Amino acid sequence: MDLSTLRQLFAYNDWARDRLMELAVKLPGEKLDQPFEMGPGSLRKTMEHLFGAEWVWLQRWKGRSPAKGETPHDFA
Repeated sequence: MDLSTLRQLFAYNDWARDRLMELAVKLPGEKLDQPFEMGPGSLRKTMEHLFGAEWVWLQRWKGRSPAKGETPHDFA
């Protein structure tokens, strides 16, 4: 993978994450917690997973080896 492709990948990830947040912030809590059968089980849990995974990879690139992601309160 070349640098241009990597930059494109990160730009898309930033766009998608920001779009998800832009839409999710408009939803009431009960919609964020509404259960669904795929993935972690709700939009809130899916977002916690996405942000936690991004944080873990960032820590790894910094030379750290976290065992798990942050809790949702750590991102507040």
